[in-house]
Amino acid sequence: MENEFEHDDALERYLQEEGLALVPLDFMHELMILMEAHIRQETGVTKEELDEIIMRLENLIGEDGMMDLSMEAMIGWVNTLKNS
Repeated sequence: MENEFEHDDALERYLQEEGLALVPLDFMHELMILMEAHIRQETGVTKEELDEIIMRLENLIGEDGMMDLSMEAMIGWVNTLKNS
């Protein structure tokens, strides 16, 4: 049992050093739903249009680039790509 606590301590140290946190998956799922709704409201695109635009954007800037986008930048890209 003590070995399990050692692993937990190592994980906590790693997370702190990297500036990371554990987040429940249910929370992340709800957050993604809210983010999608906000982007759709701000850009006026349908869910299908947004799905297509996100795929195009990922092809343009890559998965890592997608992770670095702020909400405002994502909205800007969606607005740009919806008209092209």
